[in-house]
Amino acid sequence: MPTVKFRGSDLKLAGTVPNVGATAPALELCAPDLSAVTLEDFHDRRVVIATVHSVDAPEGAQAVRNLRRALEGNDDVALVVVSADSPYALARFAAFEALDGPALLSCLGSDFGTRWGVQIAEAPLRGHLARAWFVLDSEGAVRLATVLPELTQETPLDPLLAALA
Repeated sequence: MPTVKFRGSDLKLAGTVPNVGATAPALELCAPDLSAVTLEDFHDRRVVIATVHSVDAPEGAQAVRNLRRALEGNDDVALVVVSADSPYALARFAAFEALDGPALLSCLGSDFGTRWGVQIAEAPLRGHLARAWFVLDSEGAVRLATVLPELTQETPLDPLLAALA
């Protein structure tokens, strides 16, 4: 079972990360306005899916800011940030950060975490998501699938940006 680190301790992950070249697994997530969002909502665009354990955690919030800045000007790329936060927490975060570009989506009540291989399977963050990046092409094929090794450390965005080039 794959693991990630949280403050130096290993946490096991459930599920299987999709293979590069494979069709992206289906998803149905909840937006801050409580509407359902699927990959079909981003048709004909490349999609960056970034998972964070919480936008209320400083490193989760900073990851969203960094991704948003790095992808500014890429009009054919949709940034989708997924966490186990409630839709209400995501709405509060979006309002506080004045975010109107990225789609902030909640995986609560869905099998997203296991379907995409990023579900944390043990305490203290059981049910939350590991930090990961997925890049999908406009046809829905996975072009990058990277689970970041540590939940609390920022990672350079170079591999993600290279997958979009």
